Amino acid sequence: MSSSQNDQGEPAPNSSLKSKVMSLEQYVKLLELKLVQKEQELSDSKAIVLFMEDDIDKMQSNLATLRLEALRLQDQYAATSNDSSSGKNSTANYKLTYFRGRGFVEPIRQVFRMAEVEFDEDILTPDDKTWENLKKNVPFGQLPVLNADGIEIPQSAAILRYVSKKFGLAGKSPEEEAWCDAIIDRCKDFVVTFRQVYVAARQNKPAEEIEKIRKEVSEPARERFFEILNDVLAQSTSGFLVGDEVTFADLFIVDNLLILERNGIFHRAEQPKLTALMQKVHNLPNLRNHIESLSKTSL
Repeated sequence: MSSSQNDQGEPAPNSSLKSKVMSLEQYVKLLELKLVQKEQELSDSKAIVLFMEDDIDKMQSNLATLRLEALRLQDQYAATSNDSSSGKNSTANYKLTYFRGRGFVEPIRQVFRMAEVEFDEDILTPDDKTWENLKKNVPFGQLPVLNADGIEIPQSAAILRYVSKKFGLAGKSPEEEAWCDAIIDRCKDFVVTFRQVYVAARQNKPAEEIEKIRKEVSEPARERFFEILNDVLAQSTSGFLVGDEVTFADLFIVDNLLILERNGIFHRAEQPKLTALMQKVHNLPNLRNHIESLSKTSL
């Protein structure tokens, strides 16, 4: 029997086929080995991911802690700033130079009193020779002027804003500060319009012309201004014009209302909201005695 036949005389398997089968078996084993390696690599990758996730969690926790610490430091800084801006520990030297009378500087004086900051006043009269000499040297050649540690600041509105910011009476945010500015600017617009009747009287205009200005210009300006203030107070939950604490806007408006009242232009019975604001400001502990001592002054 030939080698290509088995015991039953059947043909033996093809040797090349057997070789292919063996090769396939080896290839399968190789693939299985690679699969095991890949599974191990995947397992290692998962471990790395878990490790990274753990690191990320720790980093997020640390970041949250740092944020809380930053907020704490901000609050601490704000408290320190408020303490220093309250004026009680102020070591600066201030001198306010102006003419005798209330004029435009009374709210500035009130800011100093609210902050409990000492200041000097150099009070002049328009015909004072001292003023003639001083006029050449002060900024813009005008009064008032505030000397703050040797630095001269002109213009009443600028001085008021400066001391209010310095002593914490300009609101608690840039938005509140902007509203304070807006209210004061609107009041100044009103004064410019309203005073036209007084300008006409000083210029000895005919009575008919003065009365026409009063009815067509000054009185409508007054009513519109009161309407604006009432609208602002209607939206307030504190009774103050801006925010939940007194600001320089309240001091400025109330001082102007007091002058208007003493000239028969503002009547408390007709303006309950504005009257409540006046009483609220006049009853502030640091202002009560000062307000009571103010002499009657014309607009």
